[in-house]
Amino acid sequence: MRIVVGMSGGVDSAVAAALLQERGCEVAGCYLKVAIPGAPCPWADDLPMAHRVAAALNIPLIVRDVSAAYERDVLEPMLSAYAVGETPNPDTTCNRWVKFDALRSVAREVGAPRIATGHYARLRLSAGGSIELLRGTDPKKDQSYFLWMLTQEQAAQTEFPLGGRLKIDVRAEAHRRGLPNWDRSSTSGVCFLGAIHLATFLQERLPPRPARVVTTTGEEIGSVPNALAYTIGQRLSLGGQPTARYVVAQRLATQELIVSAFPNDAQRATQIFHAQQPHWIGAAPTMPLRAMVRVRHRQESIRGTIALHGDGLRIDCDVPIVGVAPGQAAVMDDGERVFGGAVIEHCDTDIPG
Repeated sequence: MRIVVGMSGGVDSAVAAALLQERGCEVAGCYLKVAIPGAPCPWADDLPMAHRVAAALNIPLIVRDVSAAYERDVLEPMLSAYAVGETPNPDTTCNRWVKFDALRSVAREVGAPRIATGHYARLRLSAGGSIELLRGTDPKKDQSYFLWMLTQEQAAQTEFPLGGRLKIDVRAEAHRRGLPNWDRSSTSGVCFLGAIHLATFLQERLPPRPARVVTTTGEEIGSVPNALAYTIGQRLSLGGQPTARYVVAQRLATQELIVSAFPNDAQRATQIFHAQQPHWIGAAPTMPLRAMVRVRHRQESIRGTIALHGDGLRIDCDVPIVGVAPGQAAVMDDGERVFGGAVIEHCDTDIPG
């Protein structure tokens, strides 16, 4: 079977391609190039490594420039969200609107019925005939949080060869096979920014929103040049303050950044919040739904009850959950199957002061 594998130059996609090749698939690699003007995109380092991996596996590497689609469907919505104080997840929107469709397009061009990526997640066919998304076996590397927006069409054409493996074993496999990137460090953060911090990029792209830094008790303790550079739960160090503070809320209308001295301060936790644009992978679950809820990648799941509320969802967690911010994704699962998710709109609780 012919299959197109998304290759980033990293060890995960390299091993995914090698495993499929070992299985007897006719593998073609595909590097999706993202070059955003004014951003130090790492493609100049990643693409040569992808070529080296393809050569080591003796497979072709197709290069597709998706910069325009990425800027339109990921970057511009991301900037718009930050401009109004939301915290979007560009990796999720990239998977939904750019990456998987670009790989499927290349697959059609070369006559390949399937695509694959190096994500740590799994897929299965349900008894009803729909494709379901499952969490990856490695709890430290599970990437299902970033895949909740996949459509049935995308999922039905996709394979995740690493979903049942541990990251430590994947790196060992790359070393055993002599792949040139076996010891290459994993990346994190927004992919097109390279080593540049997100806050720096936002300050360059958006008009600054200076704000007073105010504690949850109403004490003004400083100021920041741009409140948009901070998100809920982020650590904030201020000159002259003996301890670090943690962002509780952005109040752009009053030019305030609300902070707490405690990383797990109950004042920045909530049990009830609302989300819009729900999307289900496979059959929609029966409501109300008892499920595990995540609002950040790698955050411990919290059990809660999800119910329909207007055209969105109301999510009642059994215990307070920290770091809930508008624009983030609330992703629901049963411990294995990922039902889907929705975009957080607001919390029922407010911060005093």
